[in-house]
Amino acid sequence: MHQPKAPDETGRRVRFYVALGLVTAAALMLQVIETRIISVTSWYHLAFFVISIAMFGLTAGAVFVYLRKERFRPERLSYDLAVATLAFALTTDLAILVQLTLVTGASPSLTSLVAWAEFALCLAFPFFFSGVVVSLALTRSPYPIGATRRQDRFNRSGSCIPIRKWRERQFLATIAGLIGIAPQDEIESMIAAQLIAAHNATMECYRRAMIGEQTLEGRRDNLSQANKLSRTYAVLLDALNRHRGKGGQQKVTVEHVHVHAGGQAVVGTVETPASVNSRNSENQHNARQITHAPQPTMPSLDPPREPLPVASNAKRPLPDARRNVDGSTKGK
Repeated sequence: MHQPKAPDETGRRVRFYVALGLVTAAALMLQVIETRIISVTSWYHLAFFVISIAMFGLTAGAVFVYLRKERFRPERLSYDLAVATLAFALTTDLAILVQLTLVTGASPSLTSLVAWAEFALCLAFPFFFSGVVVSLALTRSPYPIGATRRQDRFNRSGSCIPIRKWRERQFLATIAGLIGIAPQDEIESMIAAQLIAAHNATMECYRRAMIGEQTLEGRRDNLSQANKLSRTYAVLLDALNRHRGKGGQQKVTVEHVHVHAGGQAVVGTVETPASVNSRNSENQHNARQITHAPQPTMPSLDPPREPLPVASNAKRPLPDARRNVDGSTKGK
């Protein structure tokens, strides 16, 4: 017959899961806060450096528990968890204070290297103790490991829900774009994928440029990149149209042709055979032109006009350049 669990045991299990969830949630929030601080005080791409330090600290804590098996025994689990949690809280405050007071240089020098090493070491300590807590909860606790892992994953995946929704929307938008482009072969599929990638990158640059706290240099750089990506998008679209046979062709439609009495007309292109002795005959064999065919003049509705005299080269006497001028003694 199944006996109900003691209320004391149930309360201990609930407190254990709640405490573990709070520690893992605090470690995750510390990681997010550190990435925001480092992206403001130094460079934005150093947020990945913070994530690497966090993973290093968690792994170091787990390895420490594994190597000190005689130190961490199951009967001392409550005491070890309490000490590790307290150390995690104290080192968290210490890491934030050091990060706000430490000046890290951008120039490659020995002082800058020492400052960054000190920063990484102080930042790794809180995650080291949080790794100890999680490792002890997984390997030394009498409770089911699956439930403990589910609690840890639940706290870590809770903050990833907005990211997952955003990625799902982006995935659906990408599929809709590919369906709308409707590629017919492998070449069109690759061009379509590049079109969507260029569009997403362009919109991301515009989004970053519109951030209210964005600096003038950051806004200018993002707008410049968006401009380049927009031109790339136009080039890719033109390449797709040319591949489909829609680009680079002109179509002329002639609806009405009037030919009066006595006149002749040629509609279309007239090909002339290339000369045998022509030096560029190989390059001109596809050249097309409209030739002039002498024909009688077409009648005009305007009345005929008198022709104007045209200057000719006939010989005629030149005037005397030394002619007499009234009031002057020269030339007499």
